[in-house]
Amino acid sequence: MAESSPQSAEQIVRAQVASLNAGDIDGLMNYYADDCLVREITADGAEIKGHDELRRYLEELLSGLDDFRIEVRHVTTSGDRAALQLVVSGIHSGELYGYPATRSKVSYRVSTFHTIANGKTVLEEAYFDPTELVSSLSGTGVPSD
Repeated sequence: MAESSPQSAEQIVRAQVASLNAGDIDGLMNYYADDCLVREITADGAEIKGHDELRRYLEELLSGLDDFRIEVRHVTTSGDRAALQLVVSGIHSGELYGYPATRSKVSYRVSTFHTIANGKTVLEEAYFDPTELVSSLSGTGVPSD
């Protein structure tokens, strides 16, 4: 039986987004190395190390947003690297980043940069503007195009 060809960086990051949009954290973990590092590049920048921490982080994110959706605006790849422009949205249904549920629509922009090895993300750096997120959480603003 012939081996399947390795997935491209774009296929991998798009599969990650599809898994997260489906709420399939187990499926998503198939696309992250066991010892992955995910960094939020913000003033309070979190470092999420490995599957266990990543799973906890994603479970908290999904529990805070009903109708969770990531819209891919753009993907650029080069070899084992991928850059994405995204819009994250949902209904603020539970605590999220320390903010109690407001039941309002939340939407904020995120840019992520992935380094991939052996078909899995080993490093992801996520950039977003916390003031845009806070405005969205407080119901005072949703990003426009």
